[in-house]
Amino acid sequence: MGGRKKEKEAIVIGKLLKVGMPLEKTIALLGIPKLITVKRGTEPEMDSISIEYLNHGVRIHALAKNPKVEELEVLPTFKGKFAAGVKIGAKFQNRMKNYGIPDSVNAHIAEYPESEMHFF
Repeated sequence: MGGRKKEKEAIVIGKLLKVGMPLEKTIALLGIPKLITVKRGTEPEMDSISIEYLNHGVRIHALAKNPKVEELEVLPTFKGKFAAGVKIGAKFQNRMKNYGIPDSVNAHIAEYPESEMHFF
């Protein structure tokens, strides 16, 4: 009561929101999306959808025939954090403290295939 707004719970990638979770649960967590994009694949099984949540700073990718999150894309406007505590803009040394040495690194991507993370 009183005029206090309930603060939104911060999104934690790998805890509240993760690859493999059902799309229905994802939409219940993030709300009704403002934009859904459908992409045609080379075969019907490869058709995919992207659901954009600019207010949360995430984009969800899924195959159209499989209603689960296949990929999470974190946008520059993302205000949450990752389950290991890393935030967007963290220095490479901080990522290494939390995730260890990446399996591969080039000028733009650090890959952690075991945890299904790719940092750009």
